Amino acid sequence: MGMAVAGGLGIISKVMDYNSQMDAANSKAKAATQAQDMKFQDYEIERQDAFDSTVNQLTNVAIKQNQQVGAVKTALGETMKGNTARLLERNTQGDSERSASQIKNNYQQKSGEIDLNKESTALSTTSYLSSIKKPSTTALVLGATTTAYNVYQSGQTAQADATTKGVGFSWDNYLWKGSGATITPK
Repeated sequence: MGMAVAGGLGIISKVMDYNSQMDAANSKAKAATQAQDMKFQDYEIERQDAFDSTVNQLTNVAIKQNQQVGAVKTALGETMKGNTARLLERNTQGDSERSASQIKNNYQQKSGEIDLNKESTALSTTSYLSSIKKPSTTALVLGATTTAYNVYQSGQTAQADATTKGVGFSWDNYLWKGSGATITPK
């Protein structure tokens, strides 16, 4: 096998190794991004569930408030009139409004917590992506250049050897057939 073929195979091997390392790095990055996307979907589902729960709770509070206010009005209408009746009615409405306000605050807190979780996940993923080692293109070029230079240097040595032995040297034979020496004396 000629030195050109050997050198070419060495360079091809380096390129294939580079491509393999790049594919591995890209696969890791893709997996991390997909995992982040899945977590984001889970967070948004959690937010939607919290919203649905909040709407149901507010609906129940409104229904309960209407029932309680109606019951208070009925009871007061039969027995009381004036300021006391209005104060009892307002007290019942206030209790319902405080319950509704607490439910809304709980939702806002849950939503804020989800936003923080998403931000934390994004930062963690970004940090992981930046830690993924990608192969150096410079190293690939230097490796290929070194291989080519080694083939050339080896040829120079073979040529010097042939000259020392008094045998002719052919670069064509050396590069393609593996031997630069020719039998013909100078």
